[in-house]
Amino acid sequence: MDNYIILGDIKKAESVKQSLIEKYGIEKVEVKTVFADEVSIKGLLDEVDFLPLFSTKKLIYVKNCEKINSEDCKLLRQFFENPKEDILFILSGKEIKDVLADYVDVDVKQEGPLELYPAIFRMRSPKDKKRVISLLKEYVKHNPLDFPAVINASYIYIRNIIKSQKNVDKKLLDAYQKLYNLDFDMKIGRIGKEEFDVFLFSLLP
Repeated sequence: MDNYIILGDIKKAESVKQSLIEKYGIEKVEVKTVFADEVSIKGLLDEVDFLPLFSTKKLIYVKNCEKINSEDCKLLRQFFENPKEDILFILSGKEIKDVLADYVDVDVKQEGPLELYPAIFRMRSPKDKKRVISLLKEYVKHNPLDFPAVINASYIYIRNIIKSQKNVDKKLLDAYQKLYNLDFDMKIGRIGKEEFDVFLFSLLP
């Protein structure tokens, strides 16, 4: 079913939205765009019980999905697990609660740089380190000056490991702090690109 959670790429979310509108011939009145912190998710889900009036399908696009609380994410998961044929959902934002992590889109292809954040979002174990480093190196190759994105992706990976473990070891916390220092050092020019690559990849747990 055409339901998507797209993280870190608003343009991609808009592109997917437009492609679904064209694919199914959805009328403008059947497209609802809302911000997560301004609506009730339960209210939105109650709306989907009503069939579209003018098209065969209705599209609901929720922005800022990082604002959706855990309870509402559970409600959305029920919808994603049992989708309705006449209702399409797109969620976009910086991140999403773990209960919906399985539905984060990493497969919709689009021209341009590697889709970094959605891929990293699924990495939550030290066993993923080689894959994470590979993704980061590939991103750096295409975006050699986008250091903030690489550092933020590293933050996401370390945070995911911390959240998945019952006991947080000091090594993870140290890595998190050193990433913060690395970000600062890059901004003031204390560390160059070559040093950045070596230092970053040595930090990852």
